Amino acid sequence: MEFSHAPNHYELLDVSPGTFVQALPTDVDFQSAGITYRSRYRLQGQTLTAHRRFSSQWDWPVCPPTWDRAWEAF
Repeated sequence: MEFSHAPNHYELLDVSPGTFVQALPTDVDFQSAGITYRSRYRLQGQTLTAHRRFSSQWDWPVCPPTWDRAWEAF
């Protein structure tokens, strides 16, 4: 049996006219011991799009001690 979790989070933010976006967050790609996290940020016109995806996969319902080390790295 496989236990997994993979929520996606999309967010669209309308930037007020006259507001200048100086910088976007840095895109992230992280993978370790069954944990994957990816984030992307884009600005098109006055709309900021944020996409975040976290996924985890394991073969048991309880996290093993090795996952503590993976979370510390994250």
